[in-house]
Amino acid sequence: MGPKTNPVKGVEYPPECKEVSTELSKDELHRRLKQLAKVIQDIGQDDEHMKYTALALHMASEEFLEHESKDIKLLVACILADVFRVFAPEHPFGNTQKLKDVLMFLIDQLQGLSNPDSHNYKRYYYLLENLTYAKTFTVCLDWENDDIVLHLLNTVFGSLTSKHTEKVIALLLDALSSVLSDAESISIPLLDAIFVNIVDPNKQLAKESYELAKKVLRRNSASLASSIMHFFNQVLMLGNSTESEVGEKVTDLLFELNSISPTLITSIIPFLDQKLKVNEVTERKGIIRLLGRLFGEPNSDLIETQAELWQSYLGRYHDIETDIRIMCIEQAECILINHPSAKAAISEHWNRRHRDADDNVRCAVVMAIVNTCKRGLNYVTEEMLQCVRERCLDKKFKIRKEALSGLGSIFRKYAITEDGSRSDYEVSYKIPIQWIQNRILQTYFQRLLDDKFMVERLFLQCIVPFALNSADRMKRLLSMFAYIDDNSRKAFSTMLKAQTQLRKLVKELVDVCGAGEESPKLIHQVSEQAVRISKHYPDSGNKVAEGLKKFFVSLITDKKSREMIEAILDPKCTCEKASEQSRALQTKLSSSSLPAGQVMAVKVLLERIAPLLIDQEAVDVLVQYVCDCLTNSCDFMDSYTAPSESGMALLVCIAPEYPQAFDSEATFNNLTEFLKHENDTVSSGALQILMNTGSTLKEKFPDTCEHLLQTLQSMVKIGSPRQAKHAVRCLANMFDNKEELFDSLATHCQENLSIESANLCTALVALGQMAVLAPKAEFVSVLKPLVQNVLVKQILMQDQTTQRVGRRATELWTHDHMVSEETQAKVQAMKMMVRWLHAIQGTENSGKYCTSTLRMLNTVLTTSGDLMEAKRIARGEMSRLRLTAALCILKIVHVAAYAEIITNETFQNLALIINDPVLQVRITFTQKLHKYLLAMKIPLQYMAIFALCANDRVKDRKFTVKQYIELNIQKRREYLKKHPPTNNRILFSLLPDYVIPYAVHLLAHDPELESHDDAPNLRNIKECLWLLLEPLMKDQASFYSFQKKIFEYIKQTKDAQNPDDDIGNKKMWAVCDLGIQIIMQRCPFNSKAVPCGTPLLPAKLFTGLDKSNSNRSNYLPRDLIYNPSRGSANRNEFFKAGDKAPSKEDEEEETAEETTSAVQVKDKPSGDEFINPEEELDKKMDASERRKKRKSTTTITELTANNSLLPDGAVGEGVQTITVGLVGERGELVEVNKRVRTSYKAAHQNGQTKVVVRQVVEDDDAMEDEDDKKAATRSSARKKAT
Repeated sequence: MGPKTNPVKGVEYPPECKEVSTELSKDELHRRLKQLAKVIQDIGQDDEHMKYTALALHMASEEFLEHESKDIKLLVACILADVFRVFAPEHPFGNTQKLKDVLMFLIDQLQGLSNPDSHNYKRYYYLLENLTYAKTFTVCLDWENDDIVLHLLNTVFGSLTSKHTEKVIALLLDALSSVLSDAESISIPLLDAIFVNIVDPNKQLAKESYELAKKVLRRNSASLASSIMHFFNQVLMLGNSTESEVGEKVTDLLFELNSISPTLITSIIPFLDQKLKVNEVTERKGIIRLLGRLFGEPNSDLIETQAELWQSYLGRYHDIETDIRIMCIEQAECILINHPSAKAAISEHWNRRHRDADDNVRCAVVMAIVNTCKRGLNYVTEEMLQCVRERCLDKKFKIRKEALSGLGSIFRKYAITEDGSRSDYEVSYKIPIQWIQNRILQTYFQRLLDDKFMVERLFLQCIVPFALNSADRMKRLLSMFAYIDDNSRKAFSTMLKAQTQLRKLVKELVDVCGAGEESPKLIHQVSEQAVRISKHYPDSGNKVAEGLKKFFVSLITDKKSREMIEAILDPKCTCEKASEQSRALQTKLSSSSLPAGQVMAVKVLLERIAPLLIDQEAVDVLVQYVCDCLTNSCDFMDSYTAPSESGMALLVCIAPEYPQAFDSEATFNNLTEFLKHENDTVSSGALQILMNTGSTLKEKFPDTCEHLLQTLQSMVKIGSPRQAKHAVRCLANMFDNKEELFDSLATHCQENLSIESANLCTALVALGQMAVLAPKAEFVSVLKPLVQNVLVKQILMQDQTTQRVGRRATELWTHDHMVSEETQAKVQAMKMMVRWLHAIQGTENSGKYCTSTLRMLNTVLTTSGDLMEAKRIARGEMSRLRLTAALCILKIVHVAAYAEIITNETFQNLALIINDPVLQVRITFTQKLHKYLLAMKIPLQYMAIFALCANDRVKDRKFTVKQYIELNIQKRREYLKKHPPTNNRILFSLLPDYVIPYAVHLLAHDPELESHDDAPNLRNIKECLWLLLEPLMKDQASFYSFQKKIFEYIKQTKDAQNPDDDIGNKKMWAVCDLGIQIIMQRCPFNSKAVPCGTPLLPAKLFTGLDKSNSNRSNYLPRDLIYNPSRGSANRNEFFKAGDKAPSKEDEEEETAEETTSAVQVKDKPSGDEFINPEEELDKKMDASERRKKRKSTTTITELTANNSLLPDGAVGEGVQTITVGLVGERGELVEVNKRVRTSYKAAHQNGQTKVVVRQVVEDDDAMEDEDDKKAATRSSARKKAT
C-alpha cells in the first residue's frame, strides 16, 4: 500500500498511517498519532523524505502545538523530533518564526523529564535522545536572538531531580554541549542561565543542577573562555553588575569557576590586582575574600604562578579597614594548611598584626593561630606561637582570655598523654610548647580577678587535668612543677593560698548557716558574710552578691544542700568525692528558681572551693614519686634537672594549704627519712613540710613523733643554719612545752657562740628563732650580754681575715657558696640582733637597745659594709653585709615602736641602698621592700624610697618598680574602701598620696643635689618624682588638687632636719616646685573642679606652717621653669588646685591676719607628729564678698557628694573657666566665657563624709572687671621694679 494523501490539505502520510486532525476525538487522534510516531521512527534519511514536508508542516500547525492534551502534544513532539532527524541537517519548516515555534514547543515538552515516575517518561526520554543525537538546537546558533537557547538552558536545569539516571544526565549534557561548543560567542544572559546554578542559593537548593552546570562548564571550557572573559570584563572590571543576574555574586562565581576548571578564569586572575586598590570598601572586601579562597584551595598553584597578585594580597593585611585586616587573618588558616610554603610570609604579617591598634584584629590573630595549631603543630611556626604568648599580656581581657584558653587547649592536646605523662611532641613537631605552663601560671599576677579565675580553670582543665586518676594526676603535677620557673612556682603557690582562703571563708559561713534555726538575725549575719565572699568575684556587683546571699540563706533550711557543701569543705574529702558532690549540687541549682546569673555565681564558687587537685591519696602517691626521684628510679622524671629538689619544693608548696592530706603514718615516715638525706635542700624541705603538717603528729603517731624529736634537736645543735631555722619552727609547732625545749637547747647554742666554733652560724640562727617564737622563755632575758659582748664586740667589730688580693677581692658580689665563714657569721649576727629586738619589744630599755642597734646598722651602711674600715673584707662580701644591714633595718621597723626611733639620716642612708652600685643588692632590697610594703608591715614612708629607682641604669628595673608602686597604691586604696578611716591619723598612715611629703624630703637630701639651681640633678629628681606621681595620679582625678596642695603647704614650712639651712630649705622648695609643675603639665585642671581635704604633714620632717609667708617664689633654674602660656595650664592654676591666684589686695589682707600655729595630734599610734593647716574660709569669703560688689549675674546650685578622704570640717574654694554657647538677639550663636567658683564644706554623718558643694557662675562682665584690675596691678608692679 502506498502513501496516503489528505484530499483536504494535500498531506502525504506514511504507509499504514491514517490522516490526523484535531477534528477527531482525542482517543482516535491519540491512536493515529501513536501509529504515526511508530512508523516515522523507522524512516531513514533518503531522497523520499521530502514528500513528508507537508506532513511536517501539518504536525507543526497551531492546532497540534497548542492542543490541550499533554499526551497528544508529547506524541506530536516525538514526531517532530523524528522529522528533524529525517531532514537533518536541513528542516522542512519554511520561515524562521515557524521553526522557532516548533523548537520552543519541543523544549516545553522536555519539561516532562522532571517527573521520572510518569507513565510517559519513556517517550520524554525518547524525545530527549532524538533531539540530542540529531543536534536539533544547533539550527538556532546563527540567530541574533538567544531566546531558544536560553529557554533550553532554563528548562534543562529546571527539570533535573535526584531520581534522574546518569544516562539522562549524559544526554542533557550532550544536548547543551552541542549548542555551546558550536557557538561563536555566548551572550551574558546565556552565561547567567548557567552561572546561576553554581552560586547560592541554587548551589545549595538544586544540587543536581549544580553538578550538571559544573560538567557543562568543564566540558566546554575552551569554547567558553573568551565569552567568560567578556562577561567578567563587563560585570567585574567595568562594574556593570546590573547586566547580569549574578552580578552581585561575581566573586563567588569566580571562586566556583576556579574550582570547576581553573582555565576558565586564567586570563582574569591577573586583573584582580587592580580591584584590590579600589576605594569602595565593599568591593575591595569581596575581592579579598575571593583571593583568600583562591589561594587557600588545596590544589591551587596561584601562590607560585601569580606571585605579584599574592604580594598585593598580603599587602591587604595592612588595609585601613579593620574588617579587611580581620578577613585576611581569618583566611590565612586555610592557606597555611593547604600551602605550607606560605608559612613564612603569613607569619611575618601575623607578627605585625598581633600588635594592631584595633582589639578585634589582635583577637583575630590569636584565634587564627590557635585554630591552626589545633589542626596540627606542623602548620605553624614558633614565631606564631610567640605572637599568642605576647597577647597573653594584652591590655584587653577578652584577648588575654582567647590567648590563654588557646594555649591551654594546645598544651592539653599535644603535651599530655592519656596517662598524664609528657608527650614526645617535640620530636614530632620540633616546636617547644612547655613554656605554655609558665605563661598561663604567671598570668595569675594580673590585677583583674577575671585573669585569676581563668588561670585556675585552665590549670585544672589543661595543665593538670583533674579528671585523671591520682597517680596520673600527680605524675602530671610533678612534671609541671619540675619544668616551670620560680615565678610560675610562686604563682602556683599564690593560687593555692587564694583558694584556701576562700575555702576558709565559705566554711565559716556554712558553719553559721547550720548554727541555729532561721531568724532575721541569722539571715542578716549570713547575708553580710555572703557579701564579703562576693568581693572575691571579678564582678562583685549586686547580682553576684544577691545570688550568693540567696544561696547561703537557703542553706539554713536546706539541710541536704548544706551537707553536700560541708562534704566538699571537709579536710578529709577526696578529689573524686568533691567532684561528685560539686556536680550534684550544681545539678540541683540548675533546677532551682534562682536566675541564671546567680546560679552561675554559685557554680563558680563551687569550682574554686572544691579540692579537685590534692587529697590524702594524691599526697601519698606524690611522696612516693619523690622517694623514687631520690633513688633515681622515677622514669618519667629523667628528662628534668634536679627532680628530687623539685619534688620537695612541690611538697613544701602544698603542705601549708593541705596539711590534712599529709596526715598518714607512711607519709610522716618518709618525711622522717628525708630529714636524713645528705642534700640540704631535701632535708630543709622536709622540715618545712613537718612545720606545717606536724601539729597533730604527737597525738596520732606518738612513736614517730618521739623519733622525730631527737632528730630535730640534733639539727638545732649541729645542723646547717637553714636546718636549724626550720627545726626550731617544727619544735614550736609540734610541742606545747616549747619554752622548756628551747631553754635546754639555748644552753648548748650559747656554748657555740665563739668565733672558733664550727657551729657558730647554726647557734646564732637557732637562738634568734627561739627568741622570736618563745619570747617568754628564760634564756631570752640573758641574751643581752651575749649580744653586746659576743655578737657586737667579737663578731661584728672584729675582722679576723687578712686582707685579700686577687679577683675575689675585687668582685662586687660574692655568690652564696663562696661567702667566707666570717662574713656568714656577721650576717647571722645582725639577723639575730633584730630577732632579739623583736622578742623584747615592749620591755624596759627596748627602745635604747633598738637605738644602739640602728646606729650600728647605719654605720654599716655609711661604711659600705666595712664596719671597722680595716679594709680586710672583700668587696663582694661588703656588698652582702651592706644588704643585710639594710634588710635588718626593714625588719626592725616592722615594730611600730621601733619605727618611731629611726632618724631621718638613717632613713636617707637606707634609701640610697636602692641605688647601690651592685645590681644584686638593688634587686634584693627592692623585692624585700615591696614585699613588706604590700603586706603593710612597714610604714607608708618607705614607699618613697621607690622614687630613687628612676635613675637606675637598668631600664627594666624602672618598669618593675613602677609596677610595685602601682600594686602598693592599689592595695592601700582598696583597703581604705573596705575599712573607712575613723580619724585623720589612720588616713595619714594609709592614704598613698601621703607618701609625697616623705618623697620630697628624701629627694631634697639627695647627696648629689648641691643647690636649688643645680639643673642636671633637678632633672633627675623630676624623673624620680614622676615615677612616684604617675601611679598616684592614674585614674584618680579627685586627688589632683589634694596632691598639689601638699606641695604648696610644704613650701610654707622648713626642713625640720636643719631649719636654719637656707640652702637645704631652698632645695626642698625647688623639689616642691618640680612636683607642682608635673601636676600642672599632666593633669586636666580645666575640666575638674574637685574639692579636696586639708593635707597633713609629718612634723618629723617639716617645721610648723608659716602662713605669714605664702612663698610664691619659684626656686627652679630658668630652663626648668614651666611656662603656662605654652602648655595647657594658666597662671591661676599654678598657685592652688582649682583656686584663683590671689590678687595683691587679697595677699595683703591674708598676711595682715593672725595665723594659727601647727596643730599637733597627741593620740598618735605610730609616734609621728602631724601639721594640720586649717583653711581660712572667712578670709576667702571676705575677698569673695568684694568680688560680688562688681556687676555680675550669678547662678547658685548646691550639690551633695560622698568623699571619705576629707576630714570632718574641711573647707575649700576653687575656680574654673568655661565657655558656653548662647543665642544672640538676632538668633546667632555667641560664645561667652563664664567663671565657675566652687566652695565646699565637709561634715561626717552616719559614718560617711558628706561634702556640700556650692557653685557660683559669674558672667564675663565680672571677669573683665577682675582681669582689668589684675592687669593694672601687674603694670604697677613692673613700673616699681623698673
